Formats: sequence, structure tokens, C-alpha cells
Amino acid sequence: MPNHRAPLREILANNCSQIAEFLGMGQAEVELLHKASHGVIEKGGEIVGEILGELFRDPEAARIFQEAGLTREALEGMLRGWLVAAFQGDYGEKMCLEVSKIGLTLAAHGLPPGFVLAKLATVTEVISRHVVAGHLFPVVLKALRWNLTVVMLGYEVVRQRIFERATGINEDVYNRLIRIYARELAQEISQELR
Repeated sequence: MPNHRAPLREILANNCSQIAEFLGMGQAEVELLHKASHGVIEKGGEIVGEILGELFRDPEAARIFQEAGLTREALEGMLRGWLVAAFQGDYGEKMCLEVSKIGLTLAAHGLPPGFVLAKLATVTEVISRHVVAGHLFPVVLKALRWNLTVVMLGYEVVRQRIFERATGINEDVYNRLIRIYARELAQEISQELR
């Protein structure tokens, strides 16, 4: 069976472009983010420290990070780099690949998707507390949504590719299986809710 799968770079770049369009993340928003970046980057150490404090305050989260081999220092480096990219990046293809790599890294460390989503929400909450300029707040939220969506995109793409390599089932079949079984599971949950 020939492999007609698109290159990883193409999949990520196309999806990032669609995500930006869907969220309304254009050049004007990127320019506003760059203006807001100075205050956020200056407080970067404080923001990252607060995020890490929130993440490691939960003993279960600390255990999951430890079992995954993600040290506080590794997470600190990842968060610092991401914070700069989120506020000073161009939201183009290269940034898309860099941000999606965070999702790839989290998946490679075996972090469960629900855990990742919950902790990404914590990151958003902490950063939101530090952005007080009213007119910039909506733009910052758009940027954070773009970044968090792209992290999860990277996470999902790596899961699909691993599934394909392990089973030989390509992405199209994988997506059809998801649709079929998701309907069945939704019906099952509906039955249980009655």
C-alpha cells in the first residue's frame, strides 16, 4: 500500500494557518502582541515561576511530571522559550513548528492528553493575570488560544503517526475510526445518562 501521507511540516503549517484564520489572529494582532511583549517579557521569570508553582503545587501533577522525566528545570526552559515566542513571534510557519514541537515533546514523555489540557489551562490563567492592559487582553487571549491549540495539534499529530506506525492504519482510516467509534461512545454515554 503506497504511503500518501502529507509531510509533518505541511500538516502542521496548514493546520496552524487555519487555526489563525479561525481565531482571527492576523498581522494586526501580532503587532499588538509585540507592543505588549515588553512588560510580559520583563516579568518572564516571575510569570514562569508562578506557572511552575501552580503546576507543582498539585502532588499528582508533580508525580506525573517526575514519572515522565520532565524536571522543573526542563519545564522552566520550555516555558521561558515559549513565552518569548508567544509574545514576540511572527505566528508563521516556523513558529508553528516550534510551538507544535512542545506538544510532540509532551506526547513523547507520555503525558496524558487530559492532563496536558488541564495544565495548559493553568498556564493561560497565570499569564492572563499578568496582562492588565484592557485593550490588549483580547489579543493576548487569541494568542494564547492559538498557542495552546497548536501545542495540542502537535500532540495529536504525533499520536496519529505513532498509531499509524504501530498498526499500519493511515491517517484517513484513523480519522474514520474516530468518527465511527466516537458516535458509538456518544450513544453509550447518552444511554448511561438516562
